[in-house]
Amino acid sequence: MTRAGNVDFFIFDLGNVIIDIDYAHTFQLLKSYLPTPLHPLVDEFYQTDFHKDYEKGLIDSAAFRNEVRSYFQQDWTDQKVDEIWNSLLGKIPPYRLELIEKIKKNHRVGVLSNTNEIHIQ
Repeated sequence: MTRAGNVDFFIFDLGNVIIDIDYAHTFQLLKSYLPTPLHPLVDEFYQTDFHKDYEKGLIDSAAFRNEVRSYFQQDWTDQKVDEIWNSLLGKIPPYRLELIEKIKKNHRVGVLSNTNEIHIQ
């Protein structure tokens, strides 16, 4: 591996850099739990204010779950909301970990992400 010039430190994001993110899978899962007339809500979900607020850490997980239930007009358990929310997290392809290991031999490496509490748990 060629040394990266004067670079001392590499920072990687988790989403779609290390871990695959699959929004389409989440949309499919949501639609499988919802009656057909509510399917249009799925397409707008990631644009909602409460989603953006949760990603920014402006509301906590309990408030986010309640907003999800209200938005989709469902009485899902916390576990069901978490299952749906976490369904966008895909796999970590081995080649990405191998590449990071190679980089670590000559550089410092860190991870920076807007990962939220539900994904961490």
